[in-house]
Amino acid sequence: MKLLFFHLIGQCLAVTSASGQHPGSDKLASSDTVGKCQQACATLASDFAGRVHYKGNDANFTVWDQKQAEVTYECRVQPRNAREVSRILKVLVHTWCKFAVKGGGHSRFPNDSVSVGGVTVDLGG
Repeated sequence: MKLLFFHLIGQCLAVTSASGQHPGSDKLASSDTVGKCQQACATLASDFAGRVHYKGNDANFTVWDQKQAEVTYECRVQPRNAREVSRILKVLVHTWCKFAVKGGGHSRFPNDSVSVGGVTVDLGG
């Protein structure tokens, strides 16, 4: 199970890297990204009821760095296991929504653990 989980996370990182994101990315998303990610969040909200959170209504979400806290994401989803991570990735790939993985580490750059305008996959919760 752990190997599958880490394999899926590796795939997440590969897809994120391939999307061309870099540390200097803006804190606001393009309108193209927003539409794709709104669709992804709507699908995820129906699949993961109670575990999809939106920026304006997400008081329990904390990050250690102010730059990350200022990032505007479309939604945050909290998977419970590798199977759920797989389902989330399928939705994100299908909708072409960009994402970031928040897994307990530290980062100071937008899109590293909080996705600018995309979906944040929160493995801590």
